[in-house]
Amino acid sequence: MKTLLLILILTLSFQTSTKADGIKDFEIEGISIGDSLLDYFSKEEINKNIMPDYWKRIKDKTFILSEIESNNFNNYRRLQFVFKRSDITYKLYGIHGIIWFEKDITSCKNKLKEISSEIQSSLIYDKDHNFEDVEISGDRGKYSGTTYQLKNGFISIHCTDWSKKIEEELYWVDHLSVNIKTEEYEIFLQKD
Repeated sequence: MKTLLLILILTLSFQTSTKADGIKDFEIEGISIGDSLLDYFSKEEINKNIMPDYWKRIKDKTFILSEIESNNFNNYRRLQFVFKRSDITYKLYGIHGIIWFEKDITSCKNKLKEISSEIQSSLIYDKDHNFEDVEISGDRGKYSGTTYQLKNGFISIHCTDWSKKIEEELYWVDHLSVNIKTEEYEIFLQKD
């Protein structure tokens, strides 16, 4: 009996928690922050999909974004990868997964709730984790979602419901975006 009890105690003490503690514990299509994008795509494919003017408003050009669209992804239609312009290893500082919701913003909001619930249930909650629900309306449309602040970055999930004018003039489509970002990349996004 003592041997069985000892085995049970040792087994339980070596089990690790499946709860996430930081942004590196999250994946989009199996890809995590800190990974090299070269482990998933060729240099040629990454470079041909770079969007050099993605952040026109930001004078600092530290980061660059490559956007890859494919029907072969499991959950998303388009992925955006953020890495430093000068980094030949293409180490990831941001990953954005996008799902289109043409004229069906209710389904987008339902999916947002589902993903948000999954994230909340996988987080180890402590004083370092905060979350904020946001809803913004303007001439271009409506933006609603949730942002989770973790020890070393952010995860945000949001639905964008473009105005009719934007949809007709720019052909933009309502979508859900799931974003994993390092703190350094988030600070970059706040610059003018």
